[in-house]
Amino acid sequence: MSITFHSVVRTIAACACLGFAAGASGAPQTPFVFQGVLEQAKGSISGPTSMTFTLWDAIIEGNQLGQTVVFDGSEGNPAPVNISDSGFFTVALDFGVPIWGGTQSRYIEVTADGQLQQPRFIISGSSYSSNTRGINVMPNGNVGIGTSTPGSFQLAVNGSAANRTGSWSVMSDARLKKDIRNVQRGTLDRLLELRGVEFEYTQEAIAERNVASGTMIGFLAQDVERIFPEWVECDAQGMRFVTERGTTALMVEALRDLRSEKDREIAELKAAHAERLRAEIQRVECEKDSKIAELEARLERIEKSLAQ
Repeated sequence: MSITFHSVVRTIAACACLGFAAGASGAPQTPFVFQGVLEQAKGSISGPTSMTFTLWDAIIEGNQLGQTVVFDGSEGNPAPVNISDSGFFTVALDFGVPIWGGTQSRYIEVTADGQLQQPRFIISGSSYSSNTRGINVMPNGNVGIGTSTPGSFQLAVNGSAANRTGSWSVMSDARLKKDIRNVQRGTLDRLLELRGVEFEYTQEAIAERNVASGTMIGFLAQDVERIFPEWVECDAQGMRFVTERGTTALMVEALRDLRSEKDREIAELKAAHAERLRAEIQRVECEKDSKIAELEARLERIEKSLAQ
């Protein structure tokens, strides 16, 4: 960091991304992510910067809440904060106390390279919007929409989801792939080994694992794992979940298998029909030859009779 001026650097924009605890109390956890932008009248400020953060119950004076968090790389402290050329920075903070004060506002005081930033940044109800209106951001970055328990999923949606195009995209350029090989034959048989079942989730699953109630149709992960092990993963508690990977490609190969099977059956039918046709033609020709031979013999007897 280089400062070529004597005026105080000021935090002009910041936001806090908070998270709820997964426990029954519903209280927010103490870790959160703090983002801000530093402004200066002249000169430059960027690169690793020693910064200090404290939490207060008033915008001036007041009482400090929790511990002081220092980023200077000394005495076990986290490394200095990396500030971009535009002044933007992001830090993970934990004062050891909930930052959300309900109806009472909280304030964060920031010191950058020994310079106190004024005023303190207010953490108000609007700053907690990342955990309201159905969107819940966990401290580990996982997001739940309509649920506060996304579990091990990066994104969990409790309800239906849609997009404008009606399809989800994935990078597929051949230049981005290696070890390319054909899908193994017999895809149709593998798909037909899957067993579709009707079921209902247990009350424990409904309460703790972001699943819906009522009758469902799907697979059992243990069944799927025997046939498509790459589709099955486990969460932190060892519970299996199914992610159908490459389903469209498998369907194409299954159709290819089905077409090959039908083409083979048609070819066999044609061959069998041709064989029967050849046999019928041979039978008719044999009968014709027999009839001709019989007629020739009768004609010869008649000729001999007339000659006498």
